[in-house]
Amino acid sequence: TSLMHYLVKLVESKFPDLMHFDKDLPHIDAASKVSMSMMQSEIATLKKDFVAVEKSAEAVKSIGQQDKFQQVMREFVSRTAEDLDTMNADLTQIDADFKPLAGFFGEDPKLDPAEFLVIFVKFAASYGKTREANAQAVLQ
Repeated sequence: TSLMHYLVKLVESKFPDLMHFDKDLPHIDAASKVSMSMMQSEIATLKKDFVAVEKSAEAVKSIGQQDKFQQVMREFVSRTAEDLDTMNADLTQIDADFKPLAGFFGEDPKLDPAEFLVIFVKFAASYGKTREANAQAVLQ
């Protein structure tokens, strides 16, 4: 047996409600593939492209009273500006929330969240395999 076998047995006996924590986090693998710098870059690109669209829309002149382009674009620009602000605020919050979490797990708070999640994904996979192995051993 290994330390992981011991850990699984300990969780099973002392914290049975946590036995399947690895299955409670279905999106962690996908999250581990998205780096903070990539998200920051994507948001910066969206902002830059948004400014270009906004300027282009302002440059278009109305061709009559039936032309709804300016009205539709004003609404689009307003909604999109709010969405970009929300995304930026969410990304800032993710960064702020991650630093104490990384420290809690003994990792460097400067570590990219994706790198941390890769470690966690590997741990959860190992834990799950060991849990299954322990269950099989009990059956035999």
